[in-house]
Amino acid sequence: MLKLLEEFTGGSIQDVVWSDPGVYALFERADTLGIPEFGTDFMKDMLLKIKPKSFYDLVQISGLSHGAEVWNDNSENLLNDGRTLSELPALRDAILLQLMRYGLERDSACQIAECARRGKLFYDSERTVELVEHMRSKNVPEWYIQSLCKIRYLFPKAHSVHYVMNAVRMAWYKNYYPVEFYASVLTCDVNDSAYSSILSKGKTEIEMELNKPDESWNENYRFTQRNYEKHILKLALECLDRGITFLPPDIHASDPLKYVPEDGNIRIPLLDQDNKERGEKK
Repeated sequence: MLKLLEEFTGGSIQDVVWSDPGVYALFERADTLGIPEFGTDFMKDMLLKIKPKSFYDLVQISGLSHGAEVWNDNSENLLNDGRTLSELPALRDAILLQLMRYGLERDSACQIAECARRGKLFYDSERTVELVEHMRSKNVPEWYIQSLCKIRYLFPKAHSVHYVMNAVRMAWYKNYYPVEFYASVLTCDVNDSAYSSILSKGKTEIEMELNKPDESWNENYRFTQRNYEKHILKLALECLDRGITFLPPDIHASDPLKYVPEDGNIRIPLLDQDNKERGEKK
């Protein structure tokens, strides 16, 4: 997607401004459809609840969403109780540093962080009891200890930073180059030529397709495939709501494989998925 955005805009992904408030406004209002890692309904609900305002906030959210038993019935409840995002045990590295700030020696903090990230504090082993009591002896808050004990898996900070860097880059293009953004996402995400006819018909047809009850689809239709259908249709509807229309395939104007920007709109490509795959192999 980023390679296509460079091609469509003639710029470089290095032009992205990391501190741009307009970019973080997208995340704050959960306008993140099409942005990797942040475009699902689950992530959009988290964004609306937390309302991130910085790169660090997004890194924390990425950790909360990728861990097991980290958000649901854990950090979400702590936020409701008045805890701040920066206090929450969202990442392996952050736990180590937080425990050291609470007064634990580095070796003990490292052991506890390692046990927490692998879910070992969840089990009441003899070693777990020792670690929990050691935290209590250092006056680590009980809510923090209980949160660690619920965790089954924790994400490393480096992975979260990498994901957020790409997400912020994509958000920057969505904010300043929306046509190129949608063309890039559709080129990479659409794998079925049936969408060409739907997109060419416009908003009413897309809304009708999107609003079909799930049970109206073939009962053998996979749930994940239906989610994929909705993802593409929602992207298309968002384009139209922003005044970006889809131009029909044209032998003279269309690219064989890509959705391409054209005079503020998006031109649909020529080839179906089978031909697209053959073209990519060539």
